Amino acid sequence: MASIEAIHIMSKASLRKHFDDQETTRRDEDTMYAHILEKHCKSLLQHHGHEDPAADAAMLSPLELRQLFRGFELQSRMQNRDIDTPLARARFNQELLAEATTVLNWRHSMRMDEFHFGPIAGQDLLQKLYPYFLYGHDTLGHFIEGFLASDINIEGLLEWFLTDCTGLDRCLAQRAWALQRLRDTQVHTSPHRYKSSMIIDLKSAPLAKLLMSATKRNCLIHVVVLCTRYFKDTNYRAYVLDANMSIRNAVYVVSTLLGADLSHFVFCSRQQLQNDFEKFGLTPEGTPDWAGGLCKGRPINEILTSNDPMPV
Repeated sequence: MASIEAIHIMSKASLRKHFDDQETTRRDEDTMYAHILEKHCKSLLQHHGHEDPAADAAMLSPLELRQLFRGFELQSRMQNRDIDTPLARARFNQELLAEATTVLNWRHSMRMDEFHFGPIAGQDLLQKLYPYFLYGHDTLGHFIEGFLASDINIEGLLEWFLTDCTGLDRCLAQRAWALQRLRDTQVHTSPHRYKSSMIIDLKSAPLAKLLMSATKRNCLIHVVVLCTRYFKDTNYRAYVLDANMSIRNAVYVVSTLLGADLSHFVFCSRQQLQNDFEKFGLTPEGTPDWAGGLCKGRPINEILTSNDPMPV
């Protein structure tokens, strides 16, 4: 594996070489980091007893390796950390490899190599308690995922969280893994489509009551953090519909604690969205019917039943 000093030299060179073309520079740097992290991840899988790490389902894909780097860098910058000086960059690289270790160990603990065989036990229950759907595409080609917060059965999730947290985590992990496989397929059609867009309807969501209960609050945060913690830099836009000011503030607080990028949040009403889809980068055909569009969507469980993710 390349030394930390070598990583630093390569990253600075690729970062400055095409400064006038930031997208090219970013892809060059991503590729370099992905190659280094791939070697690191293979050695980790071998440490876990995997004789053929490259064929292991828990292996991070090249896209996920790039997202790991981008997400970790963004999180560091949002925390106002200096990662550009030689010493700071070397420290950042060490922390990045440690983060890769954490992600791989978590994947191993979730037994993600079993996810290829279809839905694991509990997926039907998760869809019932936390309905999640896939819709069409935005104007840039990102597929759209979404849900209505009022449909979430927090009492049921809480009971599951308290009695079998590992089982809940594995179901959430397989759902996030399936979405990532869709991103892996669409990234080949365009280098910009390595993310997805999300539409969330928070109208009538009993957020105030949830936040008043520490147990329910911890359960909700756990469900949200699980995917953002181990699947980084996956969201292009998050359209939050009909959220009052208290809900908006709560979203900002939670996102800040997670080190998430706040710039991709778009707060608007369902009526505003319906009045001008093009302004928001959406189309009526790709937008959920409950958000004023024409797409009825499909349950996310449908992409868990095949080794080849179905087109959205």
